[in-house]
Amino acid sequence: MNTMHFFLSIFLCFLSLGEAQAETQNLRYTLSVDDEVVGYRTLKIRYMASEYGEKRFIESWTEFQIQILRTSFSYKQRLSGLAKSKLMGFSAAIAEGGFLREVQLVRQPEAWSVSHAEKGRTWAMPIESDTFDATSLTLVDPGANGYLDNLLRLRVLSAETGKILEGSLSDQGKSSLNIGGQEVMAQHYTWRLESGDIALAYAESGHLLRYTGSVAGITMIATLDALPASRTFEEDMPTSLISGAIEEEAI
Repeated sequence: MNTMHFFLSIFLCFLSLGEAQAETQNLRYTLSVDDEVVGYRTLKIRYMASEYGEKRFIESWTEFQIQILRTSFSYKQRLSGLAKSKLMGFSAAIAEGGFLREVQLVRQPEAWSVSHAEKGRTWAMPIESDTFDATSLTLVDPGANGYLDNLLRLRVLSAETGKILEGSLSDQGKSSLNIGGQEVMAQHYTWRLESGDIALAYAESGHLLRYTGSVAGITMIATLDALPASRTFEEDMPTSLISGAIEEEAI
């Protein structure tokens, strides 16, 4: 399934919701390395009611620039998709050091399909739903609150690579975090991967407050700038649902 068909399916899902209305939350994370700001990540979450329960359309934009072996490395990613009680698909466009690629996860009747596009080539591979517990979108979806409960291992289908990342998961308990000058209780987890540990901290509401990861051996910390405001009501339908193939100016 190509980009046009994937986004068309999302568009049709919106139409099936009835009135084009949604409540929204906007979040912003500051990305830092050794206490130096290197970039940011923004999330826009649209909450939509339907006869089958709440759905959420999540849009994420990530951008950072770091030094790797005296070379400046830039990274940009646009990630979007639907979320609800069950796993849903996503579409991600990535510009990594000037190199462009796209990864999509689409639900097929019998199984899932992961599509790739890079260097003028496109290909798709089937993947069984029981081989992963979550996707990169699940990690930032407040509606997935509690999905890590009682898990000893976590398998995430990565929007960055289209591959499954798997590692042990340990509950680190609760402790307070300072988010935008406010103290908030957070549930902490450590996800241990071959490439390095990832720390995740969630609010009781399910919002991701802070996370850490490794980029080329460099530890990056993402911290939510401010606690999310109450949902605001909007009547407009998202306008950028359908796009063509990856283009540099789109990144």
